[in-house]
Amino acid sequence: MTENEWVLLDTEEIEEKSRSRKIEGVEFDEMPSPYDIPEALRVYQNDKVLIIEFRYLTDEKTELHDTNQPGIFIRVGRNSKRLYAIEISLEALKESDIDFGDENVLSIARKAIGYLLDHNKTTARKSNYQMARRALHNQRNYIQKRKAFA
Repeated sequence: MTENEWVLLDTEEIEEKSRSRKIEGVEFDEMPSPYDIPEALRVYQNDKVLIIEFRYLTDEKTELHDTNQPGIFIRVGRNSKRLYAIEISLEALKESDIDFGDENVLSIARKAIGYLLDHNKTTARKSNYQMARRALHNQRNYIQKRKAFA
């Protein structure tokens, strides 16, 4: 496996299940768009930044946002607001005395997703963020191995 190789995700494992809703007497099933389901994940280091990146059916320009946690940023789609990456500054982590152990990498990434969940009110976005969180959990062994590059 090369340093920047994508790992395909089991989309059935991470996909939000459909939910039945009733609005004004009309019942319908609500399910995530296939465009919002991450299909692959990769972890790599770029300079002094550890990047956990998600890939979707389509690509778009992204924007970098602060998470109010030192050295931890999220990259979301400019239009869709899908989560494309979690960027962790290794320098900032060293300065803040955060142990860069296996579980902390996952914990930091989960907190970044938690920030998105807390600051976004649309159901479609929350569904995307929850699927990204499940993808992190399902790929925790891969992430821990890749963290060794840091």
